[in-house]
Amino acid sequence: MSGGVCLWSTLKVTLVILLLAQELDLSLTRSYEDYLKSPQYESDALRTLQRIQKRLQSGRHASGDHGVSKRGRWRRKSCRSWREPCTAWTSTRSEQCCDQSSQICRCNLWMQNCRCASRTWG
Repeated sequence: MSGGVCLWSTLKVTLVILLLAQELDLSLTRSYEDYLKSPQYESDALRTLQRIQKRLQSGRHASGDHGVSKRGRWRRKSCRSWREPCTAWTSTRSEQCCDQSSQICRCNLWMQNCRCASRTWG
C-alpha cells in the first residue's frame, strides 16, 4: 500500500509542477527574433566585423599565408608557380601552388615528380 501512496504523491507533485510551468509567462525568455530586433544585436555584429577587419589589416590570416621576418614585420610566404615542384595534399603555403583556383599539384602514378599544373590539363 505504501508503494501506491508514494506513486500517487509523485504523480500529484508532477501534475502540480506541470500546471505551474504552464501558468508561468514564458515570454520572459528572449527569443531569437527579439535578439535580432534589439540594438545589442547590431552592436555585436558591428564589433565582430571590426575585429575581422583588424585581423585582415594586420596580416595575421588564420590560413597561414603570412610569416614573421627577422625584423618582426609581416611578409608574404612564397608559393609555387606553374611547372614548379610542389607537395600534393599539403596545407603549407610554401609547398602549395600559388593560384589554387586554376592550378593543382599533379603527380605521376607513384606520387613522384609533382608539379603545379592547370586544373583543365588532362
